[in-house]
Amino acid sequence: MLLQSPTQTVMSLEAPNPLSLHIIHLLMLIKPATSGGRFRVLRTAVSFFYMDPTLMSLRSLQLPSVNTGFGGSADTRTKDLPALQSALLQLTQAGILTDEDSNGNGLNIMPVTCVRAAMLIRCNTLLRGHSGVCLELVQALLLLLRKGMTPIVPLRGSISASGDLIPLSYLAGMLEGNPDIRVRTSTSFVLSADKALELAGSEPITLGPKEDLGLVNGTAPSATLGCLAVHEANKILLLAQGLVAMSCEALLGKAENYHPFISSVCPRPGQVECSATILHFLEGSSLVQSLKEEDKFKPVELNSASDNPIIDIKSGEVYSGANFISSSVANGMEKSRLALQMVGKLLFSLSSELINPTLNRGLPPNVVADDPSLSFTTKLIDISMAAYLSELGYLANPVTPHVQSAEMHNQSINSLALISGRYTLQAADVVAQMCVAHLFAVCQALDLRVIHMTYLKALRTKLVSKVLPFLNGFDDQVAEGIYERLHETIVKSWNASACFDLQERCKIPSKETIPVLRDHLEEHEMHFVSTRPLQRDLENLAYPTFTQTRSEFFVKPPTKQFLGRASLGLYCFVREELGVHFHQGLVEHPGRKTSGKVNGRKKRTIGSWVSIIFTALTNDQVWGHLVEALGSRTCQVRLV
Repeated sequence: MLLQSPTQTVMSLEAPNPLSLHIIHLLMLIKPATSGGRFRVLRTAVSFFYMDPTLMSLRSLQLPSVNTGFGGSADTRTKDLPALQSALLQLTQAGILTDEDSNGNGLNIMPVTCVRAAMLIRCNTLLRGHSGVCLELVQALLLLLRKGMTPIVPLRGSISASGDLIPLSYLAGMLEGNPDIRVRTSTSFVLSADKALELAGSEPITLGPKEDLGLVNGTAPSATLGCLAVHEANKILLLAQGLVAMSCEALLGKAENYHPFISSVCPRPGQVECSATILHFLEGSSLVQSLKEEDKFKPVELNSASDNPIIDIKSGEVYSGANFISSSVANGMEKSRLALQMVGKLLFSLSSELINPTLNRGLPPNVVADDPSLSFTTKLIDISMAAYLSELGYLANPVTPHVQSAEMHNQSINSLALISGRYTLQAADVVAQMCVAHLFAVCQALDLRVIHMTYLKALRTKLVSKVLPFLNGFDDQVAEGIYERLHETIVKSWNASACFDLQERCKIPSKETIPVLRDHLEEHEMHFVSTRPLQRDLENLAYPTFTQTRSEFFVKPPTKQFLGRASLGLYCFVREELGVHFHQGLVEHPGRKTSGKVNGRKKRTIGSWVSIIFTALTNDQVWGHLVEALGSRTCQVRLV
């Protein structure tokens, strides 16, 4: 037996009801990674072995990478096991970090959330008892995690073959107090690892046999990026469903598209759930034509012993294998990026339809609030969406076919899971930018839709009073039918003239309406009366009615009362919580030599308004509104 006596342990979150982290689930990982958490080790139920260097030296046994060289150099032998631990860290701490990176501000470092989560996963793996490390090492890592200490870890350099060697070696370097390893504190101050240990009240650790491998030979970074990418993708998927509901309302669509029957005859679980969620989101909407009346992320990688060799805690036997290759994570990331690309394509199509006056059922080009000849509010958002989608299509390409044989052909097969996870997070970020760009545009479209509906309703009332003298002697029911036909003509001509400037557009409905009225008068053999005065009256009514409606809207927008569940939550989030108001057009441009404010608010570029929404999205401010819109429903849709 080459193993010291076992210790009984398990790790838990410090909470009112502590959760065993011997089995970690996705959501259990997200909170500690993003907002911190408290952890402790309980001496309870798991056997915990570590190597006895004295017995190993006496028996002259050879365990690959434990008392031999590493990887393709396993044909070398040494009895200086402590020095061998240092040699492994020396060879693995080979990532590229510039001075700016080392100060925590560069582009070549792994995000803090990923590093924190990787530390947590690695602790959970080590506590399973198969990795041959001492309990004190895990306790030291948890102490640093509690103190908010995270090493500056290079973003690149791992092929996810013998685990993610370079990223994890910087965790080990922090534990040994390497003065050339940089550590970020909870206050974002960066200092050397030896100083960080001193600040945390922890002593540098001298690694024993196998403990170096136990730390660096694992898949925690790949699993972390995979989990965070799936988490971001799932949030974006929920937001995309909300945006579909909003777009349906802005385009005066039909709730029928999401009728349960459609999914029941093609019962794919994702389709069933998405259509039910969107239909639920549309509840309460006055803009859509209403109906008449988890595939869960399986956290295998989070709870696996992924280093090599590993120890059977029942028999004490040591085995060599290849659990560290992370192929399942890599495959999951490839599929997630393809799903994100499809979500991006959907958002692009919705945005294009919303901005195009030939498709958006009467809204002005580029959903402008003023004259389309001088205002182009969302035109560059439309172009940007094409750029985002093109980049997303590139990112959707698979990473795994680019595997290269490495390390003296010892790592001839690898997964590139960490690289694939990085690109999946990039893809999620691109789709998030598409979401906020579309959210800005669809809020603009909803406001314009309400302005136009309110205007057409007011115009109908005035139309009745002007046409009434021409219909004396008509039966009330017949007269009402004529009013309805005239109103339909006005709406149709209004929707067809969206590309005209306002004054010209307001003249068109009257020109289209008069011939319809004449036809009805002739059909009923009524005495012919000149309709020219009526045409002039309607022309004179239309423009001031619209400007009055729009001015009243600027003061007190009534849009909220028309919206369904999701649209209401997202609209209020943008308009009220973030203060991104209805864009009034060219008057809003900060570069014009006019007042620096519009309705008392500061002028900003369109990019600045969209950036405000994006910042709020990245800070997770929007999700509460979507969860509230879900109500009692539980969204089960997951990407993998």
